[in-house]
Parts: sequence; structure tokens; C-alpha cells
Amino acid sequence: MDIDKIGLIAQEISFAFEDHFNDVEKRNLFDAFFTKYFASVDPSGSKIPYDAVMLLGRQNPDEFEKMLKEMREAKLISG
Repeated sequence: MDIDKIGLIAQEISFAFEDHFNDVEKRNLFDAFFTKYFASVDPSGSKIPYDAVMLLGRQNPDEFEKMLKEMREAKLISG
């Protein structure tokens, strides 16, 4: 997947996370996905979601696709 498409998806995930931040159930789902999928690219958990999504998309495309599928199934992002 090209960098521009990864960037658009990273933006969508970041915006969805912000939009649903006050919904504790959805925020917990996002946190679970971030913990699960970002550990390999951001072990310290210091990156903002956008940057971590970008790294995951570039460094581990298979895990990136798996995360997107699971987020869509959980209705966190469209797609």
C-alpha cells in the first residue's frame, strides 16, 4: 500500500479515536487495538496514534491490514 493511502487511513483512525474518546467502551476498544498492534513499532507507547499507524503500515503491512479489518468489524472505522 502506498504512503498516501496509509496516511489517509492513519488520519481516519486518529479522527475516529478523537471523536469517540468520551465513549468509554469505544475508547477501550481503540486502546486494545493500539496496545496489540503498535507494540512492535512503538514499544514505549510514546507516539501519537497517527504516527504509530504510519509506522505500522510501512513496517508491517500484514499486521496493518489485520488491524484495519478488526477495526472495521468492531465498527470503529468505516470501510
